[in-house]
Amino acid sequence: MITSIFNKTRPINYIILFVFLLIFFTLYQSLAVTTPLNFITGLQKAGSFLLLNASLFLMHFIYNRNNLVKDNMFGAFFSFLFCLLFPEIFNSPHIICALFLLVLAFRRLIALRSKLSIKQKLFDSCVLILIASLFYVWSALFLLLVFFVIMFQTSFDFKNWLIPFIALFIVGSIAIFFEMIFNTGYIFSLIESVSFSFNLHALANQSVTFFVLCFYALIIILFLFSSFVTSGSRSVNRTAVYHILYLILIISFIIFICMPTPNLAVASFSFFPLAIMGSNMIEKIEKAWIKESFLGGITVCILIFYFLQL
Repeated sequence: MITSIFNKTRPINYIILFVFLLIFFTLYQSLAVTTPLNFITGLQKAGSFLLLNASLFLMHFIYNRNNLVKDNMFGAFFSFLFCLLFPEIFNSPHIICALFLLVLAFRRLIALRSKLSIKQKLFDSCVLILIASLFYVWSALFLLLVFFVIMFQTSFDFKNWLIPFIALFIVGSIAIFFEMIFNTGYIFSLIESVSFSFNLHALANQSVTFFVLCFYALIIILFLFSSFVTSGSRSVNRTAVYHILYLILIISFIIFICMPTPNLAVASFSFFPLAIMGSNMIEKIEKAWIKESFLGGITVCILIFYFLQL
């Protein structure tokens, strides 16, 4: 049933994912969030939900536009499931904002394989990543992704190496300018929030969280293994894109382990590459009953973990 629904990109599939995400989002807000709901927080939550949907559907647009997957919505379906596996994302508006900006940045970096408007795309991606870091400071680590792309795809022009620093100067100057005018103290609190400790005891004392992370680690290993097995059949351009996807996954992992207090919502930064790898793995499975069993099994497990976290 799942395979037959999402094996093609249809308008009804967007509606299905939107409605189900709204149901699980509302359920989480009702049962797991203790903050009193008023008009302002209601608007904030509605905005967060719409922006999260925009992020997931933007991922799907990037997959299809760059021919990273076939004409299906398995990638969007995996992104939806991952949100249920880490429902803390539903109550993390700052991470949702950062995720949306990072996905836009990934889109610009992947588009570099066309070799058109290289400097503009590099600058745009740097600015988007730096703005994302204003919502979640560790997002700045994705600038490493920009330097990686410059090194292996555009190093023939030394001026490209200056672009991240120009973007940093511009975004930093604007942020400091607004801070001087409004004196909010936000920039200083953001800088002070940077630390390199990881609270292992907090994870060890939460059995559900531990099993959720173990399950997600198994998914990552499975999708990576499938990706490596099929790597020999990729074109040069497609291989370059996969190198970007692998690095996104690595940086996402680094960001997670650097957190002083574990916030599972940060795992959303890894949804983009994993959904592509998962979709490609499903596409390679020829027997329909195996596809259906695999997707059904993952769905059931994730739903169980979701309800355990309420």
